[in-house]
Amino acid sequence: MTRLSENFTLRELVASETARANGIENRPDEQALVYLARLAMVLEMVRAELGGRPVVVTSGFRSAGLNAAVGGSGCIWGWRGSGRCRGGRC
Repeated sequence: MTRLSENFTLRELVASETARANGIENRPDEQALVYLARLAMVLEMVRAELGGRPVVVTSGFRSAGLNAAVGGSGCIWGWRGSGRCRGGRC
C-alpha cells in the first residue's frame, strides 16, 4: 500500500467500482502521482480544519480510459498542454 500522506493512500484515491467492473486499469502515471500527492496534502489540511474527522474520498483519480468510460470531460486536471485533452486544448 502506497501511503501518500498520514491518512490517505494511493489505493483509496484511485479506487473505482466502474474500473473494477469493466476491467479498466486506473493506474496513474508519474505526473499524476505528483498531483495525487499534492491532493493528499490538501485533504490533510481539510481534515485538520474539520477537527481531525475523517474525509471520505469517492473519486481522486481517473485514467483516460476510465474517464472515457464514465463520459467524463475531455480535459483531465493537470494535463493542460500535455496533448491528453480532446482537440489538443483545454
